[in-house]
Amino acid sequence: SCDEIISGTAGNYICDESCPDGAGTYRDTDWFEVTVGTAQQITMTAMADFPVLIGIIDGNSGCPVTGFMEFALGDAGVETSVSANVGPGTYYLFIATQDFTGTPCGSNYYFEYACGECSPTADAGGPLDPICAGDTVQLGGDPTASGGVGPYTYSWSPDTWLDSTSSSRPTVSPSGTCTPSSSQTYTLVVTDTGCNSATASDQVKIKVCCKPEADAGPDKEICQGKSTVLGPDNGVNNGNYGYSWTPDTYLDDPTLKNPTASTATDTPSGSITYTVVVTELDCNSCTDSDEMVLTIHENPDCTITVDEGASDGYVEPGSTHTAWIATPNAGAADVTWTVVDSDMKDLIQGSNKDLTVTFVTPLEPSFIKISVAMEDNNECTCSFDPPLIVHEPDPLMGVLKVYRYIPALGSWGLIGLAALIAGAGAWIVRRRKKN
Repeated sequence: SCDEIISGTAGNYICDESCPDGAGTYRDTDWFEVTVGTAQQITMTAMADFPVLIGIIDGNSGCPVTGFMEFALGDAGVETSVSANVGPGTYYLFIATQDFTGTPCGSNYYFEYACGECSPTADAGGPLDPICAGDTVQLGGDPTASGGVGPYTYSWSPDTWLDSTSSSRPTVSPSGTCTPSSSQTYTLVVTDTGCNSATASDQVKIKVCCKPEADAGPDKEICQGKSTVLGPDNGVNNGNYGYSWTPDTYLDDPTLKNPTASTATDTPSGSITYTVVVTELDCNSCTDSDEMVLTIHENPDCTITVDEGASDGYVEPGSTHTAWIATPNAGAADVTWTVVDSDMKDLIQGSNKDLTVTFVTPLEPSFIKISVAMEDNNECTCSFDPPLIVHEPDPLMGVLKVYRYIPALGSWGLIGLAALIAGAGAWIVRRRKKN
C-alpha cells in the first residue's frame, strides 16, 4: 500500500543442472505486486547493502512481462528512486542486485512505496533560432508530452501565425511583413486525460526577423557608350541591409543599392540579366532577391557616303548649292539627322535618313561649319563633323574658290590643289567671270 516500507534480502546463488535454466550463477530477485485503482504516480525508493537495480513493471498484459516502465541503478548504501505515472491496473515493484556474482544471498535491502498525483511533462520546444518573416518553424518537443499516462491533449496560445492550436507540433508561419525584431511567446498546456486530467505547461519564444523586399528596379535600355543607374528610384527598405548584384559586368560597385552600369562604344549589343540579393544584417541575415534586364543597343553607324558630284559645277553667288548628300551605312534603322551646329544653320536643309545639305552660296567670304547628329528609334546617336568650308571670292579671276580640309594631308587646300592630291576628296565650287 502507499507509504509502506518493505525490507528483504537478495543476492546471488549458484544452481546445478537441476535448475530450469541449467547450472550457473543467478540473481535472487524480489517482485512486489501493487494494484492501482486510479491514475497516479507511484514511486519506489530503495537502499541496499549491494549495488541495486530497481524498477516498475507493467503487469496488465500478464506474463511474461515485456520490460521495465522505468528503472534505476544505485550504489550500495545510497538511496535510489524510480517513478512512473500509471493508470488503473496491476504493476510490479522489482529489486535485485545489479550483477550476477559477488553478492551473497541474504544481503539486506529496504524500499518505500509512495503514491502521488500524476505529473505529465510538457515541452514546447526550443530554444529556437530567429526566423525570417515568411519562413516557417515547428514548435513542440520530441515528444511534446511525456511522463504521464496518456493520451494527451494540447493547447497553444496565442494563435498568432499558428496553423493549429491543438496539434502537438504546430507550424508557425510569420507573415511576410513585420516590425523589425518582433517576437512572440507561445504557451503550451498539456492535459493528460489518462492521469485525472493532470496538466503541465511550458513556453517557447520565437524572434521574427523582417525579410527585406528586394527591388532591382525596372528593366532598362541604353546605347553603347552610355551608362544608367540600376535599382529602385527610391528606397523601399528601412534598416541595415547588404546588397550583392550578379553578374558584376559593367557595374561600378556590385555592393551598392544603386550601382551604375557603364558601357563602352564597343560593348557588344544584347541583353544582360542582373540579380540583386538583399540581406538583412541585424537579425538573422534574411534575404530576398529580384531581377532586372539591361538591354544594350548598338549605336547607328555614322560612316556616310558623300556625293561629291553634287558640288561640281558653276554656281552663281547667292544661288542655292548642294554641297553633299549623306546616307547611313546599309542596315541602319530609321534615323533622324539633326544639324546641331552651323554658321549657316538657317540655310541648311535635312531630310530623314538620307541627309541632303544645301546652302546658299555666300556673296562675301564666309566660314561654314556643319555638325550633324543621327538618332535611331532606340534613341542611340552618333555625330559627324564634315570639314570646314571656306568661300572666298577671287578678285583677280572672278571665281569663287572653295577650300576644304583634306584628312590625308591634315591641312587645308584650294580646290585645284586638293583635287590633284586627294582626288575625289576635293569639293569643286567655282564661278566664272562673265564677259
